[in-house]
Amino acid sequence: MDDAPSPQNSTPTRVESFYFDDDPMAIFLVEDKLFKVHRHFFIEGSQIFRDMFSQVKTPEEAEGMSDD
Repeated sequence: MDDAPSPQNSTPTRVESFYFDDDPMAIFLVEDKLFKVHRHFFIEGSQIFRDMFSQVKTPEEAEGMSDD
């Protein structure tokens, strides 16, 4: 691997598999414990979660977007 710094005038590019621009965190309550995790992993791994998160109209309405 090249350790040389990249030129200062180069434009950075996104690594799409690690650039989560549109997937906010989700909060889950499991046995009286709150977990705040990136919902990308649920969307990628489950059609049920993908459908659930795609039906949200606003962040305030979204299940799993607050501790309540």
